[in-house]
Amino acid sequence: MPRTDYLFQEPADNVAIAAPPAKPRPRPELRAFRQMSQDLLAREERRNYVIEMIVFGLVIALVAWPLVSLLIVLAQTARG
Repeated sequence: MPRTDYLFQEPADNVAIAAPPAKPRPRPELRAFRQMSQDLLAREERRNYVIEMIVFGLVIALVAWPLVSLLIVLAQTARG
């Protein structure tokens, strides 16, 4: 096996540098459509957020109920 030179660097005169391609500018009608889509999705997102928070609160309440009951029973048992 030949030894590998881990510190080898290609000489600068052999390296080709390519300029990044220019980004095409979006057309105004596409920008307006994108803005309209973002506005619509923002309203739906707020509505979905409220629904998700209500469902999350219900799940937390359903999980907490047996735990609170358990703590009450443990407190009664500890008193004797």
